[in-house]
Amino acid sequence: MTNKENDLKKEAADEAQVEDAGETRRSPVFLRMKKLIEKIGLSRSTIYNKLNEKSPSYDPAFPKQRRIGLGAVGWDEAEVEAWMQQCVRKREDL
Repeated sequence: MTNKENDLKKEAADEAQVEDAGETRRSPVFLRMKKLIEKIGLSRSTIYNKLNEKSPSYDPAFPKQRRIGLGAVGWDEAEVEAWMQQCVRKREDL
């Protein structure tokens, strides 16, 4: 194993065990489209409309997709949950 590979492994292990104010930070969990649809209850086309700046349904606060592989994208579950909470707060303010 090269030094660079060792450094990357060590960095990944360190990140997984970093403590912030007594809480261990977890590695991000990425949701693929099917799980995202199940979690937020929106259709595939509505999700892509929320990401499309030219769409009337565009939502700049909606979590952006991330490339997680050569042909795969996903959404960070923590960002999705934060967006859902923001939607609930907006609704409560009405």
